[in-house]
Amino acid sequence: MSDILTDLIRANLALAVGVAAVMLLRRPVARRLGARAAYMLWAVPPLAALASLLPARTVVMIAPDAAPAPGMAPPLRASASIEAPLASAAAESIDLAALAVGVWLAGVALSLCVLAVQQGCFHRTLGRLTREADVFRATGEGVGPALVGILWPRIVVPADFERRFSPAERAVMIAHEQAHLRAGDPLVNALAAACQCLCWFNPLVHLAVRRLRIDQELACDAAVMARHPGARKPYAEAMLKTQGVSWAAPLACAWRSHPIKERIAMLRAAR
Repeated sequence: MSDILTDLIRANLALAVGVAAVMLLRRPVARRLGARAAYMLWAVPPLAALASLLPARTVVMIAPDAAPAPGMAPPLRASASIEAPLASAAAESIDLAALAVGVWLAGVALSLCVLAVQQGCFHRTLGRLTREADVFRATGEGVGPALVGILWPRIVVPADFERRFSPAERAVMIAHEQAHLRAGDPLVNALAAACQCLCWFNPLVHLAVRRLRIDQELACDAAVMARHPGARKPYAEAMLKTQGVSWAAPLACAWRSHPIKERIAMLRAAR
């Protein structure tokens, strides 16, 4: 148990360092190299955490019973009076480690339950899905479009899609979800959600996931503008129509206008 706790602490410290580095670099990188490069920086924290878990290089030690080299004093042996308190302290630390690991596992289970409830509520909001050409039509209104699914993602549009948005707005919104699909963002969101569940006690991880989702949207906006440079106006109008609307979709890539200031600024910079 103590080994698990040590690895958990080491990984979260590495995550914290990686998150701090990305938070410092994301804006300068976005200005110089673009939104996609800033989004890719978020691979650094999990890679740093995985690297911290790699086994350390072993060092060969001389066995205690080995004969000392000529001129060396024999190794000192701890007396029984010293060994007993050390053993008691070790047993106490193991019990505390087991308790800490138990609390961590309980938090992971609770976080997974919350994630499942949030995703389930989102799917219930969509309602029943019907295949229409290259997209799926939801029976629910006011939600989406969205890219739903991890292994086999599909674009879902709401029942009132045509009523709420013009043809030009619908085209760029679908293009936005297709950009998510090409980038593999549903899998990224699933891995980020898993990281949140495993590191539920680390506030930097939750902050990192929120910023990752923002950079993900900015990267998709940049990709759409690169493919459709003349669609800035309907793109901005679609964002304004959905301003203030937020959906709890931890795994889906659902259309939303947040953060509207950063996204409008990106549209202007893409001219």
